[in-house]
Amino acid sequence: MTRFDWYQATVYASDPEQCGLLSALASAWDLSDIGPEKPMHGFTSGARITRGDHKLCHLWWGGNPGINVTATSADAPVLADVLSRSGLPFGVTRADACMDWLDATAFDSLAGHLIEFAKANRIVINQQGDWARGVARTLYVGSPQSPVRICLYEKGYEQGGDAPRDWTRLEVRVKPKGHARVSVGRMSAADLFGCGWVHEALKPLGLEDLQKRAVGVVWRPSDTERARRALLKQYGAVMAQWADEAGGWDTFGKVIQEALETA
Repeated sequence: MTRFDWYQATVYASDPEQCGLLSALASAWDLSDIGPEKPMHGFTSGARITRGDHKLCHLWWGGNPGINVTATSADAPVLADVLSRSGLPFGVTRADACMDWLDATAFDSLAGHLIEFAKANRIVINQQGDWARGVARTLYVGSPQSPVRICLYEKGYEQGGDAPRDWTRLEVRVKPKGHARVSVGRMSAADLFGCGWVHEALKPLGLEDLQKRAVGVVWRPSDTERARRALLKQYGAVMAQWADEAGGWDTFGKVIQEALETA
């Protein structure tokens, strides 16, 4: 069974009280209170929804476009539900969906498959924890800057205490780009397991029926492309003048070739 474990979105409105978001959030959790929250990341105002000492979600607004609202862990599905029912326009900036196993073989089996998939597809691999002894391990597949990333970890060790040590959690972390933020806002937690290359990576889990979904691509120029951009930025005007003297761009290629051979 999948569920949201992190939900962060931008609501396209200027004030959470005026648009009704604040009251909708406060009524979503029983016995909750509204209090001030220190604004960050350039925002000028903040509020939090709490129950006792537990922070259920927080909001920031002002100074930046929209209202940033975030909830994590067991509170993330509540926030996702409030936003989907509110009728307010919003776009997801980060959503995590998780799936759990209580199985002593789950971590090794999943990690082995994901590592082989990442190697075959040239996807970044990051291993944390004590892999030599098989204790408190975490496997990241995908770059932190990627729109999609998988995190597989031994949840029982993270929780500590009496938590079962064979508790394994797999998270799909989605940070959509551009217009995809709105479409991700219409997705369920299970839908996130179909995003980008994750769709192929998780087929062995019996998720073949999931529809593949696009969440935006981070494009990064190659070293060659960066070198050419630097060349044009620095000498573009000189090249344009040279081409004009040579009779136009159609004849400039031959002039450049001869100049390079001479040099």
